[in-house]
Amino acid sequence: MEVVLVAAVARNGCIGSQGSLPWHYPADLRHFRRVSASHPVVMGRRTWESLPRRPLPRRLNVVISRQADYAVPTGVCRCPTMAAALSICRASEATRAIIAGGAEVYRLALPLADELVITWVPDTPAGDTFFPPWNQGDWEVRDRRCQPPLEFVTYRRRAVP
Repeated sequence: MEVVLVAAVARNGCIGSQGSLPWHYPADLRHFRRVSASHPVVMGRRTWESLPRRPLPRRLNVVISRQADYAVPTGVCRCPTMAAALSICRASEATRAIIAGGAEVYRLALPLADELVITWVPDTPAGDTFFPPWNQGDWEVRDRRCQPPLEFVTYRRRAVP
């Protein structure tokens, strides 16, 4: 099973502000729907709580929360760790697990990721949540599409010799 991080990232690395996206680009939302369609989506509790519509339709929703008593609706899986979340995705016989944030979940998944699907956002908001640092030299561009003002780039981890 491939691990795929999907994120919208501003020029300054920002991915969120006060529990929500600091921008609104319908093209990015459509892109996320297309990329994540029919794949399990793993997210942290705060990302889950920020969704305007829960659960995400036609996808297994997996919420990581260390709160043992955190309640999620029927059909949504709650687990305490990234390892447990990915185990649930494997058990569903998924070919890809989509990692949808937030910052801590991205940080935990980045070393495990096979692919990054990044929407580069031209804004530089004064947010409070940022995508973790990553070495672009470890990744090669597999696809790049521009839909001004956004740029959709798919990176694939380079094979280790």
